[in-house]
Amino acid sequence: MSRRQYFQIVFLQLLCVCTIQSLDRKFRALRYPPMEGLMPPVMPLSSVQDEMDCAMFCVKDETCACVSYSKLISFCMLMPEPATDYDISISNPMFHFYHFNVHEVRIETKEILTQGYRWHEAHQTALRFHYSRPKNNTESIQLCQQEGGELVTLQTESKLNTIVRILNNNTKLASAGNHFYYNPTNETGLPSPPMCSVLTKSGTFEEVTCDTEIPYICEK
Repeated sequence: MSRRQYFQIVFLQLLCVCTIQSLDRKFRALRYPPMEGLMPPVMPLSSVQDEMDCAMFCVKDETCACVSYSKLISFCMLMPEPATDYDISISNPMFHFYHFNVHEVRIETKEILTQGYRWHEAHQTALRFHYSRPKNNTESIQLCQQEGGELVTLQTESKLNTIVRILNNNTKLASAGNHFYYNPTNETGLPSPPMCSVLTKSGTFEEVTCDTEIPYICEK
Protein backbone atom coordinates (compact mmCIF):
# COMPACT_ATOMS: atom_id res chain seq x y z
CA MET A 1 0.00 0.00 0.00
CA SER A 2 1.42 3.38 -1.01
CA ARG A 3 1.74 6.35 1.35
CA ARG A 4 -1.04 8.06 -0.59
CA GLN A 5 -3.37 5.17 0.17
CA TYR A 6 -2.43 4.91 3.82
CA PHE A 7 -5.04 6.14 6.28
CA GLN A 8 -4.48 6.93 9.93
CA ILE A 9 -7.68 6.68 11.98
CA VAL A 10 -7.94 8.04 15.49
CA PHE A 11 -11.16 7.56 17.48
CA LEU A 12 -11.66 10.00 20.35
CA GLN A 13 -14.77 8.58 21.99
CA LEU A 14 -14.74 10.93 24.98
CA LEU A 15 -14.81 13.94 22.67
CA CYS A 16 -17.40 12.27 20.43
CA VAL A 17 -15.15 12.85 17.41
CA CYS A 18 -13.08 10.62 15.18
CA THR A 19 -10.53 11.86 12.67
CA ILE A 20 -9.81 9.97 9.47
CA GLN A 21 -6.82 11.35 7.60
CA SER A 22 -4.52 10.59 4.69
CA LEU A 23 -1.85 12.66 2.99
CA ASP A 24 -4.41 14.10 0.57
CA ARG A 25 -7.83 13.77 2.26
CA LYS A 26 -9.21 14.28 5.74
CA PHE A 27 -12.59 13.41 7.31
CA ARG A 28 -14.23 14.06 10.65
CA ALA A 29 -16.94 11.83 12.07
CA LEU A 30 -19.03 13.58 14.71
CA ARG A 31 -20.79 11.30 17.16
CA TYR A 32 -24.53 11.96 17.40
CA PRO A 33 -25.69 11.02 20.94
CA PRO A 34 -29.47 11.65 20.46
CA MET A 35 -29.64 8.63 18.14
CA GLU A 36 -27.51 6.26 20.22
CA GLY A 37 -29.14 2.97 21.02
CA LEU A 38 -31.18 2.92 17.82
CA MET A 39 -30.32 0.41 15.11
CA PRO A 40 -30.87 1.10 11.39
CA PRO A 41 -33.27 -1.58 10.05
CA VAL A 42 -31.16 -2.46 6.99
CA MET A 43 -28.50 -4.99 6.07
CA PRO A 44 -25.02 -4.35 7.54
CA LEU A 45 -21.65 -4.75 5.88
CA SER A 46 -19.95 -8.10 6.36
CA SER A 47 -16.38 -8.81 7.48
CA VAL A 48 -15.96 -5.57 9.44
CA GLN A 49 -13.46 -6.01 12.26
CA ASP A 50 -13.91 -2.79 14.24
CA GLU A 51 -14.93 0.88 14.04
CA MET A 52 -11.78 1.67 12.06
CA ASP A 53 -12.82 -0.69 9.29
CA CYS A 54 -16.31 0.79 9.38
CA ALA A 55 -14.96 4.33 9.00
CA MET A 56 -12.74 3.27 6.10
CA PHE A 57 -15.72 1.87 4.22
CA CYS A 58 -17.53 5.20 4.64
CA VAL A 59 -14.58 7.27 3.41
CA LYS A 60 -14.38 5.18 0.25
CA ASP A 61 -18.13 5.35 -0.46
CA GLU A 62 -19.24 8.50 -2.33
CA THR A 63 -22.76 8.16 -0.89
CA CYS A 64 -21.91 7.73 2.81
CA ALA A 65 -23.07 10.50 5.17
CA CYS A 66 -23.30 8.59 8.48
CA VAL A 67 -21.76 5.54 10.12
CA SER A 68 -23.73 3.33 12.50
CA TYR A 69 -21.55 0.94 14.51
CA SER A 70 -21.89 -1.63 17.27
CA LYS A 71 -18.71 -3.05 18.80
CA LEU A 72 -20.71 -5.68 20.66
CA ILE A 73 -21.79 -7.49 17.48
CA SER A 74 -19.25 -6.01 14.98
CA PHE A 75 -22.08 -4.30 13.11
CA CYS A 76 -21.28 -1.60 10.56
CA MET A 77 -23.86 0.29 8.51
CA LEU A 78 -23.15 3.08 6.04
CA MET A 79 -26.08 5.48 5.90
CA PRO A 80 -26.74 7.78 2.91
CA GLU A 81 -28.42 10.40 5.14
CA PRO A 82 -27.09 11.98 8.36
CA ALA A 83 -28.52 10.91 11.70
CA THR A 84 -31.06 13.37 13.10
CA ASP A 85 -33.45 13.46 16.05
CA TYR A 86 -36.35 12.67 13.79
CA ASP A 87 -34.84 10.10 11.44
CA ILE A 88 -37.62 7.56 11.02
CA SER A 89 -35.29 5.22 9.14
CA ILE A 90 -33.54 4.43 12.44
CA SER A 91 -36.08 2.91 14.76
CA ASN A 92 -35.11 -0.35 16.50
CA PRO A 93 -33.84 0.21 20.09
CA MET A 94 -30.54 -1.54 20.89
CA PHE A 95 -28.40 0.13 23.54
CA HIS A 96 -24.97 -0.58 22.06
CA PHE A 97 -25.30 1.32 18.75
CA TYR A 98 -23.42 4.54 18.04
CA HIS A 99 -23.83 6.92 15.11
CA PHE A 100 -21.28 9.26 13.52
CA ASN A 101 -22.13 11.92 10.92
CA VAL A 102 -19.22 12.04 8.47
CA HIS A 103 -17.82 15.32 7.10
CA GLU A 104 -14.93 15.74 4.69
CA VAL A 105 -12.50 18.50 5.67
CA ARG A 106 -10.68 20.41 2.93
CA ILE A 107 -7.05 20.23 4.03
CA GLU A 108 -5.96 23.53 2.45
CA THR A 109 -8.83 25.69 3.74
CA LYS A 110 -9.92 23.59 6.76
CA GLU A 111 -13.52 23.99 5.53
CA ILE A 112 -15.78 21.28 6.98
CA LEU A 113 -18.17 20.11 4.27
CA THR A 114 -21.78 19.16 4.90
CA GLN A 115 -22.33 15.45 5.63
CA GLY A 116 -22.18 13.29 2.54
CA TYR A 117 -20.34 15.77 0.32
CA ARG A 118 -17.04 14.75 -1.29
CA TRP A 119 -14.49 17.27 -2.56
CA HIS A 120 -13.28 16.93 -6.16
CA GLU A 121 -10.10 18.94 -6.55
CA ALA A 122 -9.99 18.72 -10.34
CA HIS A 123 -13.35 20.49 -10.60
CA GLN A 124 -13.04 22.67 -7.48
CA THR A 125 -16.41 21.52 -6.21
CA ALA A 126 -18.00 19.20 -3.65
CA LEU A 127 -20.61 16.69 -4.82
CA ARG A 128 -23.36 14.83 -3.01
CA PHE A 129 -25.41 12.04 -4.58
CA HIS A 130 -28.93 11.83 -3.13
CA TYR A 131 -30.45 8.48 -4.04
CA SER A 132 -32.23 7.06 -0.97
CA ARG A 133 -35.04 9.64 -0.86
CA PRO A 134 -36.01 10.56 -4.45
CA LYS A 135 -37.58 13.99 -4.99
CA ASN A 136 -39.27 15.91 -7.79
CA ASN A 137 -37.40 18.71 -9.52
CA THR A 138 -38.64 21.54 -7.31
CA GLU A 139 -37.94 19.62 -4.11
CA SER A 140 -34.45 18.61 -5.27
CA ILE A 141 -33.58 22.26 -5.94
CA GLN A 142 -34.86 23.29 -2.51
CA LEU A 143 -33.04 20.52 -0.64
CA CYS A 144 -29.72 21.31 -2.35
CA GLN A 145 -30.19 24.96 -1.32
CA GLN A 146 -30.94 23.93 2.27
CA GLU A 147 -27.51 22.27 2.33
CA GLY A 148 -25.91 25.49 1.06
CA GLY A 149 -25.53 24.20 -2.49
CA GLU A 150 -27.43 23.80 -5.73
CA LEU A 151 -28.20 21.15 -8.29
CA VAL A 152 -24.98 20.22 -10.07
CA THR A 153 -24.10 21.93 -13.34
CA LEU A 154 -22.29 20.02 -16.09
CA GLN A 155 -20.33 22.72 -17.89
CA THR A 156 -17.35 20.56 -18.87
CA GLU A 157 -16.92 17.12 -20.37
CA SER A 158 -14.37 16.28 -17.68
CA LYS A 159 -16.86 16.98 -14.89
CA LEU A 160 -19.56 15.02 -16.69
CA ASN A 161 -17.22 12.05 -17.09
CA THR A 162 -16.35 12.13 -13.37
CA ILE A 163 -20.01 12.03 -12.38
CA VAL A 164 -20.89 9.29 -14.87
CA ARG A 165 -17.98 7.19 -13.59
CA ILE A 166 -19.22 7.53 -10.00
CA LEU A 167 -22.80 6.70 -10.99
CA ASN A 168 -21.67 3.48 -12.63
CA ASN A 169 -18.92 2.40 -10.21
CA ASN A 170 -20.82 2.88 -6.94
CA THR A 171 -23.03 -0.16 -6.35
CA LYS A 172 -25.72 1.84 -4.54
CA LEU A 173 -25.98 4.45 -7.26
CA ALA A 174 -25.82 1.79 -9.97
CA SER A 175 -29.06 0.30 -8.60
CA ALA A 176 -30.78 3.65 -7.98
CA GLY A 177 -32.35 4.02 -11.41
CA ASN A 178 -31.14 5.64 -14.61
CA HIS A 179 -32.26 9.27 -14.17
CA PHE A 180 -30.79 12.03 -11.98
CA TYR A 181 -31.79 15.68 -11.67
CA TYR A 182 -29.11 18.26 -12.43
CA ASN A 183 -29.03 21.99 -13.24
CA PRO A 184 -29.36 22.29 -17.04
CA THR A 185 -27.60 24.98 -19.05
CA ASN A 186 -27.83 26.08 -22.67
CA GLU A 187 -25.17 23.49 -23.46
CA THR A 188 -27.05 20.53 -21.93
CA GLY A 189 -30.55 21.59 -22.92
CA LEU A 190 -33.41 23.60 -21.45
CA PRO A 191 -36.70 21.77 -21.98
CA SER A 192 -40.01 23.56 -21.66
CA PRO A 193 -42.21 22.92 -18.59
CA PRO A 194 -43.72 20.61 -17.54
CA MET A 195 -40.69 18.65 -18.77
CA CYS A 196 -37.27 18.65 -17.08
CA SER A 197 -33.89 17.54 -18.38
CA VAL A 198 -32.25 14.65 -16.50
CA LEU A 199 -28.85 12.98 -16.65
CA THR A 200 -28.57 9.27 -17.44
CA LYS A 201 -25.84 6.89 -16.30
CA SER A 202 -24.53 6.70 -19.84
CA GLY A 203 -23.83 10.46 -19.78
CA THR A 204 -26.71 11.41 -22.08
CA PHE A 205 -29.68 13.66 -21.38
CA GLU A 206 -33.34 12.78 -21.45
CA GLU A 207 -36.59 14.44 -20.41
CA VAL A 208 -39.10 13.49 -17.69
CA THR A 209 -42.04 15.35 -16.21
CA CYS A 210 -40.79 17.70 -13.50
CA ASP A 211 -42.99 16.09 -10.85
CA THR A 212 -41.22 12.73 -11.30
CA GLU A 213 -39.46 11.68 -8.10
CA ILE A 214 -35.92 10.52 -8.88
CA PRO A 215 -32.41 10.80 -7.36
CA TYR A 216 -30.52 14.06 -7.73
CA ILE A 217 -27.00 15.46 -7.46
CA CYS A 218 -26.02 18.54 -5.43
CA GLU A 219 -22.81 20.56 -5.48
CA LYS A 220 -21.33 23.38 -3.44
